[in-house]
Amino acid sequence: MTGETYYLTKFTAFGVSLTVEKNTKVKSYRFISDEELAEAVWLAAETLLVYGSNYNGLSRPDGCNRVALDGSSCG
Repeated sequence: MTGETYYLTKFTAFGVSLTVEKNTKVKSYRFISDEELAEAVWLAAETLLVYGSNYNGLSRPDGCNRVALDGSSCG
């Protein structure tokens, strides 16, 4: 442990939002397979690692943005 501050993002749901469907009439995307869902989550995680949650990832030091996938953290 380095004691440095970092931002950790955890995915609790992905691709389905009943609130969005109800309030905006935008349908949730239904993945055709578990593999497609896993690939989309992985791509989202990589994007968060590079760009950060506020699009400031390129100006932050390495390791500042982290993502938890399947109980483990990367970044």
